[in-house]
Amino acid sequence: MRLAAAQALYKLAGNDALKHLEHLLEDPDGAVKACVNGAFFRATGKKEYLEVLAGLITDLSKRTRKAAADELLAIESEAALKMVIASFSEQEFELQKHILRRLEFSRSKILYQCFLSIFKTSGEKIRPFIAEAVRRAGLVN
Repeated sequence: MRLAAAQALYKLAGNDALKHLEHLLEDPDGAVKACVNGAFFRATGKKEYLEVLAGLITDLSKRTRKAAADELLAIESEAALKMVIASFSEQEFELQKHILRRLEFSRSKILYQCFLSIFKTSGEKIRPFIAEAVRRAGLVN
């Protein structure tokens, strides 16, 4: 419930919501923590929030890792994208597929290199999905 509330509040009020979300920066729920740290990073650009997300992408909780990946991909910086790519091979199959679907819509200049990197470090099971994501992203014919 806190996650949905934090997402909705930020979506509706933008940066004006930050003062109401500040107490959630250290929330015990990693997904809430990821959402709020992502919002604070987008508003301030402070590296400390990005570092929290980098830690959450390797959390024990799948829900937390998914939320952190979503936040990092929404930031759309090269540094954030590289954090997601670095953790890709360690994620569960379903989360890997989720990340690939999100990457298809990225407009990053390093997107092709990111796909190459995850292809090299991934197992045979996910490789067809990577190739399909590259095609859907419009990087190859």
